[in-house]
Amino acid sequence: MFRKAREVMKATLDEETGGMSTSAVLARKGDLEGAAAALRKHLEDDPEDADAWYRLGEVLCRAGHTEEGYAAFREGRKHFRTGP
Repeated sequence: MFRKAREVMKATLDEETGGMSTSAVLARKGDLEGAAAALRKHLEDDPEDADAWYRLGEVLCRAGHTEEGYAAFREGRKHFRTGP
């Protein structure tokens, strides 16, 4: 019962935070590839989430994938909105 509740809570947090909840936990544990995978999964559903693209860029750069990280930053810039 508790395992199911944890899974639902995790899914809800990821939905509300654009996958950043799981990716943050994984990154803190040193699983940068897992963090990137969680963000990519979120971006499949919401490809216009600029914050998730920037977070993906950070994670990829930390993992040593700088070119891919810079590409994620550029993609995030495309979706960044200013003002109302």
